[in-house]
Amino acid sequence: MPCKRIASMVLGLTLILPVGAWAWDGITSGTVGRIQQYSDGSFVFQLTSLAALCPGPAPGSWSAVNGFVSAGPSGYPGMTADGVKAMLANLLAAKLSGRAVVVYANNNPTNPTGNSCVVGAIDF
Repeated sequence: MPCKRIASMVLGLTLILPVGAWAWDGITSGTVGRIQQYSDGSFVFQLTSLAALCPGPAPGSWSAVNGFVSAGPSGYPGMTADGVKAMLANLLAAKLSGRAVVVYANNNPTNPTGNSCVVGAIDF
């Protein structure tokens, strides 16, 4: 019986923990600036402050200030094409409304296109 109680408590905690409880390399907030979409459906975006979204790429570099969103192998693990579309729609809504977002991202040094900052979640 105690094992069931412990298991249900652990399950309950995983359901109520906020996104910030996960291990992210970078958590940055600000208003959405530039968004550049590519023909494969992926896109990059910046915050208006040009704040670094991840600590891995060289400070001030393109890879540090651009969040990359893709469903491909160079994107965040588990990201689907529908997830990319939803994230783009939410970022556009935040940009048009002027509301701030919180960006949760990880370094991706194994990205075939070079070290980049892949975005796994946004909050606004």
